[in-house]
Amino acid sequence: MTSQQEYQYEALRSNRHIRLLDIMGGAPNDKVECEMIHNVALDTMKRLDVKYNALSYRWGAPEPATHISINGADFPVGPPLLAMLQGLRPSRGGERRPVWIDAICINQKDKQEQGVQVKLMQDIYSLATHTLIWLGELDDDAELALTFISRQAALEPARERVAASLEDRWAGRTPGSDYVSLMRDRSYILIWQAVFAFCRRDYWSRVWMIQEIALSRNPTVVCGHMGVAWADFEAFLGSVFAFVAMREPGAMHFWHLTPLLEDSFPLLMDGMRHGIGSPNRDGRWLLSALQKYRSFSATDPRDKIYSLLGLVNAETRRAINVDYDATVERVFTDTFKYLLPARRRAEAQDDVVTVSRTGRRRATSPFASWLPNWNDNGRGPTMDDLSHCRFRASADLEPEYSFHEQDRVLEVKGYLVDNLKWLGSSASDFSSSSPTSSGDVLSTDLAIIAAVADSQVDVITSAFQGRPYREADFWKTLVCDSFPTSQFPKAPGEWGSMSVALLRTVAREEEIDEDKSALMASEYLIMLRKTMRGRCFAISRQGMYMMVPEDNALGDCIAVILGCDIPVVLGMREGELVLVGECYVDMLMDGEWLQDMEEEPATIPIR
Repeated sequence: MTSQQEYQYEALRSNRHIRLLDIMGGAPNDKVECEMIHNVALDTMKRLDVKYNALSYRWGAPEPATHISINGADFPVGPPLLAMLQGLRPSRGGERRPVWIDAICINQKDKQEQGVQVKLMQDIYSLATHTLIWLGELDDDAELALTFISRQAALEPARERVAASLEDRWAGRTPGSDYVSLMRDRSYILIWQAVFAFCRRDYWSRVWMIQEIALSRNPTVVCGHMGVAWADFEAFLGSVFAFVAMREPGAMHFWHLTPLLEDSFPLLMDGMRHGIGSPNRDGRWLLSALQKYRSFSATDPRDKIYSLLGLVNAETRRAINVDYDATVERVFTDTFKYLLPARRRAEAQDDVVTVSRTGRRRATSPFASWLPNWNDNGRGPTMDDLSHCRFRASADLEPEYSFHEQDRVLEVKGYLVDNLKWLGSSASDFSSSSPTSSGDVLSTDLAIIAAVADSQVDVITSAFQGRPYREADFWKTLVCDSFPTSQFPKAPGEWGSMSVALLRTVAREEEIDEDKSALMASEYLIMLRKTMRGRCFAISRQGMYMMVPEDNALGDCIAVILGCDIPVVLGMREGELVLVGECYVDMLMDGEWLQDMEEEPATIPIR
């Protein structure tokens, strides 16, 4: 059927009504035909247990657009949505499949309707019979991964699988697959690479999927014609994560797989389906979630906040208004001000107005420097990410703050500790490309080592400022005194005697012999990739070792702000004091330096 008329939405009668889309059966090559069911009352659906599927998918590029038919009129859809609709269409004429798809069932041109419908997400996904997590077309890697996951899940009885603790999984006290042996077995390398390629599909990086999966009764991961229940997929990932999290330093027999494991977005979903709406899901929880999921993507920056509201308690949900007519800065500022009393860290967006060490002016932003940029998808791990929230730079001191000049200035209390005296090189000085293959990973590794070897070690080993070289403190500082897993968060003592020569050897090797020093070096290099992203080594006037944001200048100040667990860098930019970013400062992270402090904290205005 061909139509020249574009589909027009009818208005919803109330704030508790939604639309459902009926997909009609038909042949694979036919135009997709649907019928829109208007003004479906959520309360009625709940009472009658109406059967429908909710869709969770990545929108993708809208072009080149094609058309489906809704109620006899044309409706434009992009390639990803068209492929999904074709895959969901019943094969026989006369059959129908009712679904809820946000891109179609919400009028995307009506901002007010968007705001109202976003508040209903908790009901829409929790009432759906199934939520289909659509990951796109099936390829060889996806087929291999889903087959493997399904076979392993079939070996694990559901009750034992769900109840198993992290320690039980690690110790092998649960029935089913021996993941430890499978991950150590080099003959499984192609399967594991397929699994983690599947876990890196674009879908997993979208922020809306967190709420959609967490709220759903029966989510199913679907790729092409294959699928696996989310419970099986989650249990599989949980068992894999157990091995990663519980391994001891230097016992990483599968070192070649570790970067794949740690970069998998689905691992961050652990526990999200439990405790939804409980009193513990308050502002502090939302603040933590905004940081944890800040690297996830959203078409609209405001959705970085709105997409998580279905997971918090009612009080927090009421406090944050969903308003797509408000500016991004206003939404971020209002949310930050609401969450600030629970705040225990300081963050700065990376695109604040700054002057680099070469004097080149960098990108500008209309935001205040102290306002977290939750829309910054490219930023590396924060200090809390790296340390698993164990630092306490300001001890238990309570924050003191106030807002001025129409929320453009944040005035805080804190201590100005020291100034930057010497700045080393960052990894981005040597390599600007993101690794996309094993060869790129190697070149990036060597660039990081070059940043360490060619500029930093040579300077500090020559007794910087007349002070002796503290080898253990230097290597510990480069990785922010952190280890890749939460069970062993602190840098192991063996890392204190690391060497550039050993790191170079490990970076060039395709296989690592099970020698503890080589395994330790490979782990250190994994951590160094994280800590050197957007940072560089620096030394203060007093000789303190530190890792600071790469966009800083000599003379910038290291400060500890009351109520913040992480020290920050403050700098004068165009005559104004701005927050450059957080930093790691050796001997300043646990708050002990405050015990002998007799001075009163200073009042610091930050723009």
